[in-house]
Amino acid sequence: MSGAREQDIVRVEASVGARLPEWLRERLLSENGFILDDSAGTTGRRWRMLPVRDDGDRKRMMRTAEDIARATAIARAVDRVSAPGFGEPEPGRPFPSDAVVIGVGWSEVERLALLPDPDNRGRLGMTLFRQMQFAPIESLDLGVDELAPDPTTFDTGEELPVFRYHPDPVATGSVRRSPNACSCCERRRGWEYVPRPYGRAEFAHICPWCIADGSGARAGARFVDTWALDEAGIAPGIQHDVATRTPGFATYQPEEWQSHCGDAAAFIGELDAEGLRLLAPERRDALGVTAEAIELVAQHQAGFAVFGFRCLHCGAVLGFLDID
Repeated sequence: MSGAREQDIVRVEASVGARLPEWLRERLLSENGFILDDSAGTTGRRWRMLPVRDDGDRKRMMRTAEDIARATAIARAVDRVSAPGFGEPEPGRPFPSDAVVIGVGWSEVERLALLPDPDNRGRLGMTLFRQMQFAPIESLDLGVDELAPDPTTFDTGEELPVFRYHPDPVATGSVRRSPNACSCCERRRGWEYVPRPYGRAEFAHICPWCIADGSGARAGARFVDTWALDEAGIAPGIQHDVATRTPGFATYQPEEWQSHCGDAAAFIGELDAEGLRLLAPERRDALGVTAEAIELVAQHQAGFAVFGFRCLHCGAVLGFLDID
């Protein structure tokens, strides 16, 4: 998208009641609305940074209709706050009346916001805040100019550890590049585990090395629920290795780590349509995966996922069905 006009930025600033940070103003002048891919950064997400409304012509007006001023007005108007735990939102205003929405995540209800600079209330500060749906906003302790860092700058050159039961956690999305220090070893090694570990330990970030060498487990973390392996009669030592030294994966339903030939199988990630066809017919039938369901997967319209595993001994492809 082409750059914004200074007059449009000024008009939006008047609407929200504060001047935008210089970094954001300069970026909008060169590109009025843009994507910041922070997948390797602190938030682990792609963000759509909002434009300022440009009514120079009909085409520009349509492209910039969902702008900073409109998103801010909507957020400020919300009068419900999420209740603790489960239950209906309670009366209240989760979004401060002087906060400004500058970006949105996977949906309009996940917002990036800025608050006025404490030393200059007429100018927005650089510190980013995030809000999810009706929850109060929370500080990310991150400047807007620090979002979407170059992931190659965090590569220490160390080879990632090898996991017998999860051979490629980067490809499956369980491990990603990251600038964050590991909560266990306190080192910045350029990579972190994505799902939140089980157990008593509260790890905001944990590196794959601390999973592989057992440091995370010794600190109280577990990475896989092995109830399915226990029901299959898999040896306790194997279960312990999977639970404490193997990266898990994110699911809606409790994961069912597959086993075959008397051993835990290796996790290979979510199966696409071609991968589903590799399942033996009896396995597809057991999962309820029909030809029509495979076609929905091929068209990215399925409301379910089949997570795949491969037997380390005979190569059989296994799967577990997860419904969102």
